[in-house]
Amino acid sequence: RETVTVLVPATAGPAWEVGSRGTGARYLEDMARTVSVTLLTLTPENAGHVRQAVARLSHASARGAIGAWVEAEAARMAGRDMASAFYPTGIKADPEGLTAEVAGELVTWIGREEASREDRRYRLAFRMDAGRIGLLRFEQTENER
Repeated sequence: RETVTVLVPATAGPAWEVGSRGTGARYLEDMARTVSVTLLTLTPENAGHVRQAVARLSHASARGAIGAWVEAEAARMAGRDMASAFYPTGIKADPEGLTAEVAGELVTWIGREEASREDRRYRLAFRMDAGRIGLLRFEQTENER
């Protein structure tokens, strides 16, 4: 028999469902949104904070690789005085597969000038362990035409 915990957000809205084997769609959507915005809203100055925040959201087996990606991306950006921000526009969650696809706009600046504004899609895969969800993979996918 599975136990399901219902987490009621402090603000009005739908409840989240988290069980030992999975999550509800709303919880998975909110996790995907939080992870994608946290990872992709990056400057060399906030890289340490981003790395720590994402470590708390990641599965133990993926923390090292995800943290290394943040550090490498921040180093690349520092050399070019770059910054980025991600603005999600849509999320499709698959609670049974513990995956989500996030679509949105990735904006990049060089110095104070906007350098690019691109529509992007990302696929996130999660894993449940003892009722805790953690990010396993985060990858860019092809935009649908």
